Amino acid sequence: MPNKADEKKQAESSEYMPVQDYTGQGYSFDNGEETGKFANQHRKQIVEKVKQYFNKKYHLDITVHQIYGATDAAVVFVESKKDPKFHTSVIVGIDLENKKIGDVGAYEGSVEGAITTGLYVMAYEKEFQKLDAFCTAIAREYPVIGRTKEAVDHTASTGFTTPYYYTSTSDLIFPEAYHAFLHKESYQNIIHLINSTFAP
Repeated sequence: MPNKADEKKQAESSEYMPVQDYTGQGYSFDNGEETGKFANQHRKQIVEKVKQYFNKKYHLDITVHQIYGATDAAVVFVESKKDPKFHTSVIVGIDLENKKIGDVGAYEGSVEGAITTGLYVMAYEKEFQKLDAFCTAIAREYPVIGRTKEAVDHTASTGFTTPYYYTSTSDLIFPEAYHAFLHKESYQNIIHLINSTFAP
């Protein structure tokens, strides 16, 4: 009979594994092997650049969870430390030939959309609390397994994300609310602007 260590080893060597064991293993981007090595050797610099980018552009503190190599770049997965809560990713240029780390950027609207999902969840906090309670109850009663927190942290870039669901929206849907957030207006005003979007 195989023991637990053998089962774990077999799961790790397989391209398939139980979702409750998945923490982001095997997640990768095209042509990322060399840039990934370089990025991990210079992780401290990349983390600092990404933190400065979020602080300067969005006035946010973030946690860097994972860095993956890609073509001429590193893709950095992050999570906001405080409200609005969200996950997203940014791209850091890498010049392997000259061994240089370039600028930080993102796909158009991706970070803005992620922030907006966090604002949306804040505006409908009670409704999302009910949804979370429903997901937890269903998982207790039925064989429903969500993603691990590590898998979410290492692979999610869609905005507000939990082990059971994620939200997706755009700053274009709530432009006044996003503008108010960027200009450091009160969350009470931002929430009012989101709620008023759906007012009859």
